[in-house]
Amino acid sequence: DGYLWVGTHEGLARFDGVEFATFDGPKTCGMKRASVTALCVAADGSLWIGTENQGVVRWRDGVFRALSGTNAPAGRNIRALYRDRSGAIWIGSTWGVERFQGGVYKAYRRREGLLADEVLAICEGSCSNLWLGTTSGLNRLQGGQIEAFASVSGTANDPVRSL
Repeated sequence: DGYLWVGTHEGLARFDGVEFATFDGPKTCGMKRASVTALCVAADGSLWIGTENQGVVRWRDGVFRALSGTNAPAGRNIRALYRDRSGAIWIGSTWGVERFQGGVYKAYRRREGLLADEVLAICEGSCSNLWLGTTSGLNRLQGGQIEAFASVSGTANDPVRSL
């Protein structure tokens, strides 16, 4: 949209090239004093905003809407957001990672093979595989199967914070 969006510990701001506008008033549903942990622009131009303790908020056409109820990803503590080549939005939280596409969420957690339920980083590889950094190591998700790399720097269960 031509703006630079900035997430901070105190909320969300937008830079137009000259000045910053902050978003923290009553019209910013779910954003009042929200600590922003991740930002991602979806294929439809909406801005997905990950927060600490307030889940995911979506901004579209000037309106903020907190995703809640059955239309919400699990977890209120969002750690990472990522849009893959297919346009799916991936949400990493303290409850695993979820893919949102076509109005449907698909969850991957420790029981599906993640090394830990807290996903800190998400990145897509050249073969459309998804790399997931967790608090206990690195996972690769490819074709619905999860592969684990528990030792990244020589120590088992290393947190992977960035990809």
